[in-house]
Amino acid sequence: MEGYRKVIEGARQILASYKPTIRIDPSWPQVRLEEVAEMKRGPFGGSLKKEIFVRKGFKVYEQKHAIQRDVNIGEYFIDDDKYKEMKAFAIVPGDIIISCSGTMGRVYLLPLESPPGVINQALLKLRPRHDFVSSEYLEAVLMLDTIQGR
Repeated sequence: MEGYRKVIEGARQILASYKPTIRIDPSWPQVRLEEVAEMKRGPFGGSLKKEIFVRKGFKVYEQKHAIQRDVNIGEYFIDDDKYKEMKAFAIVPGDIIISCSGTMGRVYLLPLESPPGVINQALLKLRPRHDFVSSEYLEAVLMLDTIQGR
């Protein structure tokens, strides 16, 4: 067991420092982001006030989910009625969330096990048009140093 634990920990360290390299062929056509993905900014101001949160229900995704790249953190949930009201801000596995306040656009592709929920006002949702681009490829492009400003 100890040997497997070390292998798994080593793999986690490699993944944590992985930076994709994508060679761009200048002959490839260039398109605007909105041509390959639906974009939706989180709701304005008072749509998600703390007094409406419940203990269990639909997850409210925040900036920390994109920054820490983890769907399991967070403690804010909304009930079914509020979720239906905010359906335009709903996210599903395969969507990409991007932080929009205070950070330089941290990017996170929601994994298959992501619980259903909505984005808050500090996030941008990208839903790739899979007839043009895969979620994984779009996330890799958005994480490039040239895009992230590094």
